Amino acid sequence: CVELASVHQSGVSNGGMFSYYMASQLADIFASIVPVAASPLIGFGDLPTIPMSLMDIHGINDDTIPIDVDHSEGEGPYDSVISYDGYYYEVKNDTIAKWAANCASGPEVLATDMDGETGWGCWVWSDCWGTSAEVVSCTADHGHDYPFGSIDAYIDGTNLMWAFMKSHTKPGM
Repeated sequence: CVELASVHQSGVSNGGMFSYYMASQLADIFASIVPVAASPLIGFGDLPTIPMSLMDIHGINDDTIPIDVDHSEGEGPYDSVISYDGYYYEVKNDTIAKWAANCASGPEVLATDMDGETGWGCWVWSDCWGTSAEVVSCTADHGHDYPFGSIDAYIDGTNLMWAFMKSHTKPGM
């Protein structure tokens, strides 16, 4: 039996890029997405057509999928950033701003059990699209890695993602 109000999707790196794409193409299926170490390639970051929650996790020192121009090979077309291997990605702040544009409140600091660990911090925008949907952006002082992988605490990152997914059902269901 599948609880249709609680279908979630997550992926790391290319899988996280696919999370963003799936959100835009299959919005009627997912309650939330949790991309890790990922940004949409330019042209593939459309917003979902119906409300959906997002928890984005990205290391600020990621040079594989850079978070901003300061951590990239330079600025690309359409205000993108260039990765070391020549791909053009949306700047993380632009992606988050696009998702949060339909939120009534935020950003506010979101307290987690891992605050301060490897520079971890999260911000939340609430009441998105007039629903219970939220946009959460978390960063830490790591590179292209799973949250807390650099300190061998992978389960803590997984627990944070699971708590987010568990608390975000599809609005209106």
